[in-house]
Amino acid sequence: MSDWKTSISKVKQEVTEYVTLNIKQIKFEAIEYIAKERAQLVFNSMLLLTLMLVLVFCSLFVAMLLNAHFQSLYLGFGFVALGWLALLLLLFLFGKSIRQKLFDNYADKNIPS
Repeated sequence: MSDWKTSISKVKQEVTEYVTLNIKQIKFEAIEYIAKERAQLVFNSMLLLTLMLVLVFCSLFVAMLLNAHFQSLYLGFGFVALGWLALLLLLFLFGKSIRQKLFDNYADKNIPS
């Protein structure tokens, strides 16, 4: 009878260890996933900020070149603003179809059949 109790005790202990290790593994995988996503978010934020700064300074540069070309203090800035407005309107008008095409391409490549 003591052999049975010892065997049951060993099995219980091994199952408890197995469950504990599985819980630790799941926690580790969750922490790893969160760290990966956080790093991606920080990198994308820095990239977006850098891109925005580059676009602002390039826009100012082009506006000043246009000002010099048209010999005006404001026409270059107006043309640059109209260009950005046109881009914004195009994105509003065709944004849904662009997003749908991007999503379809992503889904086709990444969803297993």
